[in-house]
Amino acid sequence: GKTDDEIAADFDKYYNRTEIIDTVLLIHVFALADLIGKNTLLTTWDGKTWSPLAFDLDSICGLAPWDGRSIAYDTNVTLNGFYPRLFSIVIEDAKKRYADLRRKDIFSISNLTKLLKEQQSKFTLDLFKQEQNKWVGIPSKDLGGILQIQQWFIARLAWLDCLYDYVDVDLGVKGQKTWNPPTLAVGASQTTTINVPGIVKNTPT
Repeated sequence: GKTDDEIAADFDKYYNRTEIIDTVLLIHVFALADLIGKNTLLTTWDGKTWSPLAFDLDSICGLAPWDGRSIAYDTNVTLNGFYPRLFSIVIEDAKKRYADLRRKDIFSISNLTKLLKEQQSKFTLDLFKQEQNKWVGIPSKDLGGILQIQQWFIARLAWLDCLYDYVDVDLGVKGQKTWNPPTLAVGASQTTTINVPGIVKNTPT
């Protein structure tokens, strides 16, 4: 197979850089565990340049992909398969894209909450009851919900901000706490100091 240097040299010849970056961000932001080992197709319009196509997004925001009965992943699930090799090539562009989406409030708890509530408001309480009465075997119906997603997503963004070297300079943050970096065991933590102008803001454990 090709070396990383050879893949990097020919990357834009064979891959759509923008779509690779956005797919990696999608996987990272929502911890789409099913996509990092399977459930991704490489597609092409011209037989030359390839883009990822994700499907079967049933494992999301930490939900166990094998039965949906628990939160199986802490906030530090990351990439495997062929994605790490691609991510190492586009990482600098991915950092810029992530920072742009954070600053535009797209990757934020407020935006996620707004989207969740907008979607939920399309259905009446009676329709929700009918849905649960019909599909009684849905394993996550008593586990998931907006509150669970919000709590998980807040911690996830804290981890991703460190992974992507993102600092909200407007808040004057100089030191940030990382939660469960991939090099540490689940439940562990470490402090990373980011050298930017501003005040030191203490972040609770």
